[in-house]
Amino acid sequence: MRRLLLDPVILAALGVNGVVAVLSLVPMGDPNLSYLLLDAWALVPISLLAAIAPWVGLPAMGTAREKLFWGLWSLSLLVHLAVRIVYIVLPGVDSAAPGTLAVDFLYLLFYLPLVLSILVRPDLPPEEGTARDTWVLECCGTIIFTLALLAYFAVAPRVFNQAEYETRVPSLLMYWVFDAYLLITFFYLRQTTPSREWRILFTWLALAPACWVITHLLELTFYLDWEGEVWPASPWDVLWYVPWLVITVGGRVRAAPLPALFGAGRNPEDEAELSRSLGRPGWLLAAALVLPIMHITTSLLGVLDPSTRNLRELVVLASLAILLGMAFVHQKLLESRSLALTRRSREMEARQRLLAAALEQFPDGVLIADWDGIARYGNRALGAMVGSLDETLGRPLDRALPKGSDPLAREGFLEALAGGNAWEGRATGEGRGEEHREEAITLSPVRDGKGTGVHWVLIRRDVTHLNELERRSRQAEKLETLGSLAREIDRELNQVLGEVFGYGEVVMQEIDPASTAHKDLRGLLAATERAADLAGRVIALSRQEEEPRGFHSLASVAREALALSRPTLPPSIRLVERIDDGTGEFRGVRSQLRQVVINLVSNGVEAMAGRDGVLEVGVGRVEVGEEEAREVGLPRPGTHLRLSVRDTGHGMDETTRRKIFDPFFSTKEPGAGTGLGLYLVRGTVTGHGGAIRVGSRPGAGAFFEIFLPPADSP
Repeated sequence: MRRLLLDPVILAALGVNGVVAVLSLVPMGDPNLSYLLLDAWALVPISLLAAIAPWVGLPAMGTAREKLFWGLWSLSLLVHLAVRIVYIVLPGVDSAAPGTLAVDFLYLLFYLPLVLSILVRPDLPPEEGTARDTWVLECCGTIIFTLALLAYFAVAPRVFNQAEYETRVPSLLMYWVFDAYLLITFFYLRQTTPSREWRILFTWLALAPACWVITHLLELTFYLDWEGEVWPASPWDVLWYVPWLVITVGGRVRAAPLPALFGAGRNPEDEAELSRSLGRPGWLLAAALVLPIMHITTSLLGVLDPSTRNLRELVVLASLAILLGMAFVHQKLLESRSLALTRRSREMEARQRLLAAALEQFPDGVLIADWDGIARYGNRALGAMVGSLDETLGRPLDRALPKGSDPLAREGFLEALAGGNAWEGRATGEGRGEEHREEAITLSPVRDGKGTGVHWVLIRRDVTHLNELERRSRQAEKLETLGSLAREIDRELNQVLGEVFGYGEVVMQEIDPASTAHKDLRGLLAATERAADLAGRVIALSRQEEEPRGFHSLASVAREALALSRPTLPPSIRLVERIDDGTGEFRGVRSQLRQVVINLVSNGVEAMAGRDGVLEVGVGRVEVGEEEAREVGLPRPGTHLRLSVRDTGHGMDETTRRKIFDPFFSTKEPGAGTGLGLYLVRGTVTGHGGAIRVGSRPGAGAFFEIFLPPADSP
């Protein structure tokens, strides 16, 4: 309100209108001078201020429809300014018939832009406005209607009747019809507009035609009893100047809210929807029906010359026929548009159902919240992540983050939420049946066409599997690097081992075979052979090559591996062999299976380091059922060869048990192991068509069972 009172255009309009209102109450000796001063000169600056009010010193208008609306109002006010200038230049012009007809035509040009501006509907969004074809038809109908009024109230009475009837009465009747139409239409727009700001503005602008209805009605009743007097000065003259001040203020505020007093009242959504979908289907029909009703009324009141009745009836019938035809075409266009809108509405509903179904079945968790950060919608995947949507919906958005999230990540999330910015991060939460679940979280603001934030979209994606794939990819890169290094040192290592093996054989030939030194030297050569075999396996693994396979006894391979490992066993560990020599043969690489047994024995010895224990190695033939085959990971059930290694060491927890076959995983101190032993063991076993099972509990030792298909299996 303070901004309005300090606006220079409004201050100027208040000043001019105040001075004119005071002068209208001051008696003047000459009525013609009073009429010329107050009705002509005073309205020149008032009309000019009202015409420039929407454009001077204000921000640009938002839509083309709004510009057209205020442009038509300014054009109408400039026409009114031209009428005032005509009164000044040609005093008494409204007394002669030709002059009065010209003034009536100018007044028609004053009302026509006002009527057309209402058809623009600047209050509706661009996609909901009146279609161009129906709007053009309504404009043409409006022009025909105004021309019919001009012919009925101005041309016929002025040209064919100049003496018997007061010529001001027909003009005032025409003005009053336009005033009543503007007043009724403004209240119709007020009730049907979907915009609160425009509802207030339409109510405010309706004050202008309301004042015109009163003043023209008072003037009409005066001239019906006219006996040569001029319209006398009275307090009602103030109402002549109020409309221009109302228009000036409306132009200055445009669609900005005025005091809420003018915006009270209902705004039913069904009427707004009807207005948006059908426009004004009854306007042309109403305009057509107004003409015969108006003709009957004027005939009953006897305010027009009966001698012009035939001419006026011809005008009414011609206008009625044209407007009824246009109303029929207009209705057909509206029906066509209504069908198009119905089809579009159905397509939008189908698209919305499709989007809703896709969102509901989206594999990532999606949460939509209002701009205040209160969760309003969550899809099915989000419900599976949080356990229950009832615990999330209607609550702050940060409650949807996984439990146990990093405090720094939560802080960054809250900062983005407070600043209206997008955010991406990672979080670790609890999963069903798992120790943890890794998630990628994205927070995105949703803004309207003006850039104002309206909603938030939170997406939670389970990336545990992706992270595992990335980790395995990095491990594969490490193995590739290890293979490259192994190939580089292969020549040097084989040369060194060859020299050790060669010198060892020479020395063995020179000493007594029954001596202790000969026995130790034989163990040294066996270890050298195992080292060369291990290096060859690493190189073969890096090259993904298949070694030659044969048929070998699993029992003999196990005994050979134990013979090589027994010298390294500490005295505190007792070795128990449960090997069935009749177990059978397997098809594969002997050296690889021997190294498997050595690695498992070595792991069992390390698990019992510093304590007394029992290491049990068994070989036998077993029957594996379907359920056990699925549990172990065998391709088929049936008879299998089983190699088992059991220790009484410290055991391991479930987390360690799940990771022991991963490459480079080790429970030893950094530098004490490569983390490739059990990884190579599993690779060898699966490469022979078998499977491995491990069981352990903290403090209860561990066991490894290897299942291999027998050589005679299909």
